[in-house]
Amino acid sequence: MFIDAKLKFLVVATLFYAGAVCGYDLPNHYNLLGPQVQIDYTVPKAVNMPVLILRQHHKVSQFAADQIQTTDTLMGQWVTITIAQIVDLQTETLSFLLPKIQLDNDTAYFRSELIYTIHKTTIAGPDLVRGPVQIYRPAPLFGRATYVPPTGDILGTLEGNVTLIHTCPGPELPGQNCTAPYVDAAVQVLNARGEAVAKATTDKNGYFNTQVASGSYTVHVATTAVLPRCGDEPVTILPDIVVQVKVYCDLGLR
Repeated sequence: MFIDAKLKFLVVATLFYAGAVCGYDLPNHYNLLGPQVQIDYTVPKAVNMPVLILRQHHKVSQFAADQIQTTDTLMGQWVTITIAQIVDLQTETLSFLLPKIQLDNDTAYFRSELIYTIHKTTIAGPDLVRGPVQIYRPAPLFGRATYVPPTGDILGTLEGNVTLIHTCPGPELPGQNCTAPYVDAAVQVLNARGEAVAKATTDKNGYFNTQVASGSYTVHVATTAVLPRCGDEPVTILPDIVVQVKVYCDLGLR
């Protein structure tokens, strides 16, 4: 009975598709939806560097390159990212299973499994943990796999929002919204030398977008005044990928 439960827990993703038995494409883009979580996972063949965008609890996080761990098994490929960490106490990871998919048309749909794992530890390491070192929390996933042909362009798209915080004078009250879009913010995309390789201006909603060559950059909001103070955000741009970023600027009102 325990074996049956374990097999059910690690469900082999079931693929639903119909078509010919030859001439398949392998997908390079996956959209996955689960309880309060949405995952966009892309593996551009041009650079073979995966990008994962996680939307969870109204928060958007981006992972790329060595932030993403993949493990090939007989069940499919496990993809794992670290989503939270408390030093000397625990680390939380998110893992999902991708089946091998051979496309005979543009899209294939599948079911899979998402597993949140708490990895317990201590200041002296996990060997001193009493009881289970890992705690699992599974959830169902519904996925869509597609193949996006490369355009041959080395550019990627960067889009995002710039938001003003602490906009209310005096102490912030519970339930009070003290944020606002930063309109006409001067957004710069800086390379490793601090040079602006792209610029954009936010609209009335604080939104901006621009195209940038593949590489690692810092998103910076240029201001001439002491306030607001804006945090810089690191991003990794890949060909044919839309990368999203959020920048927060402190207006300083308390």
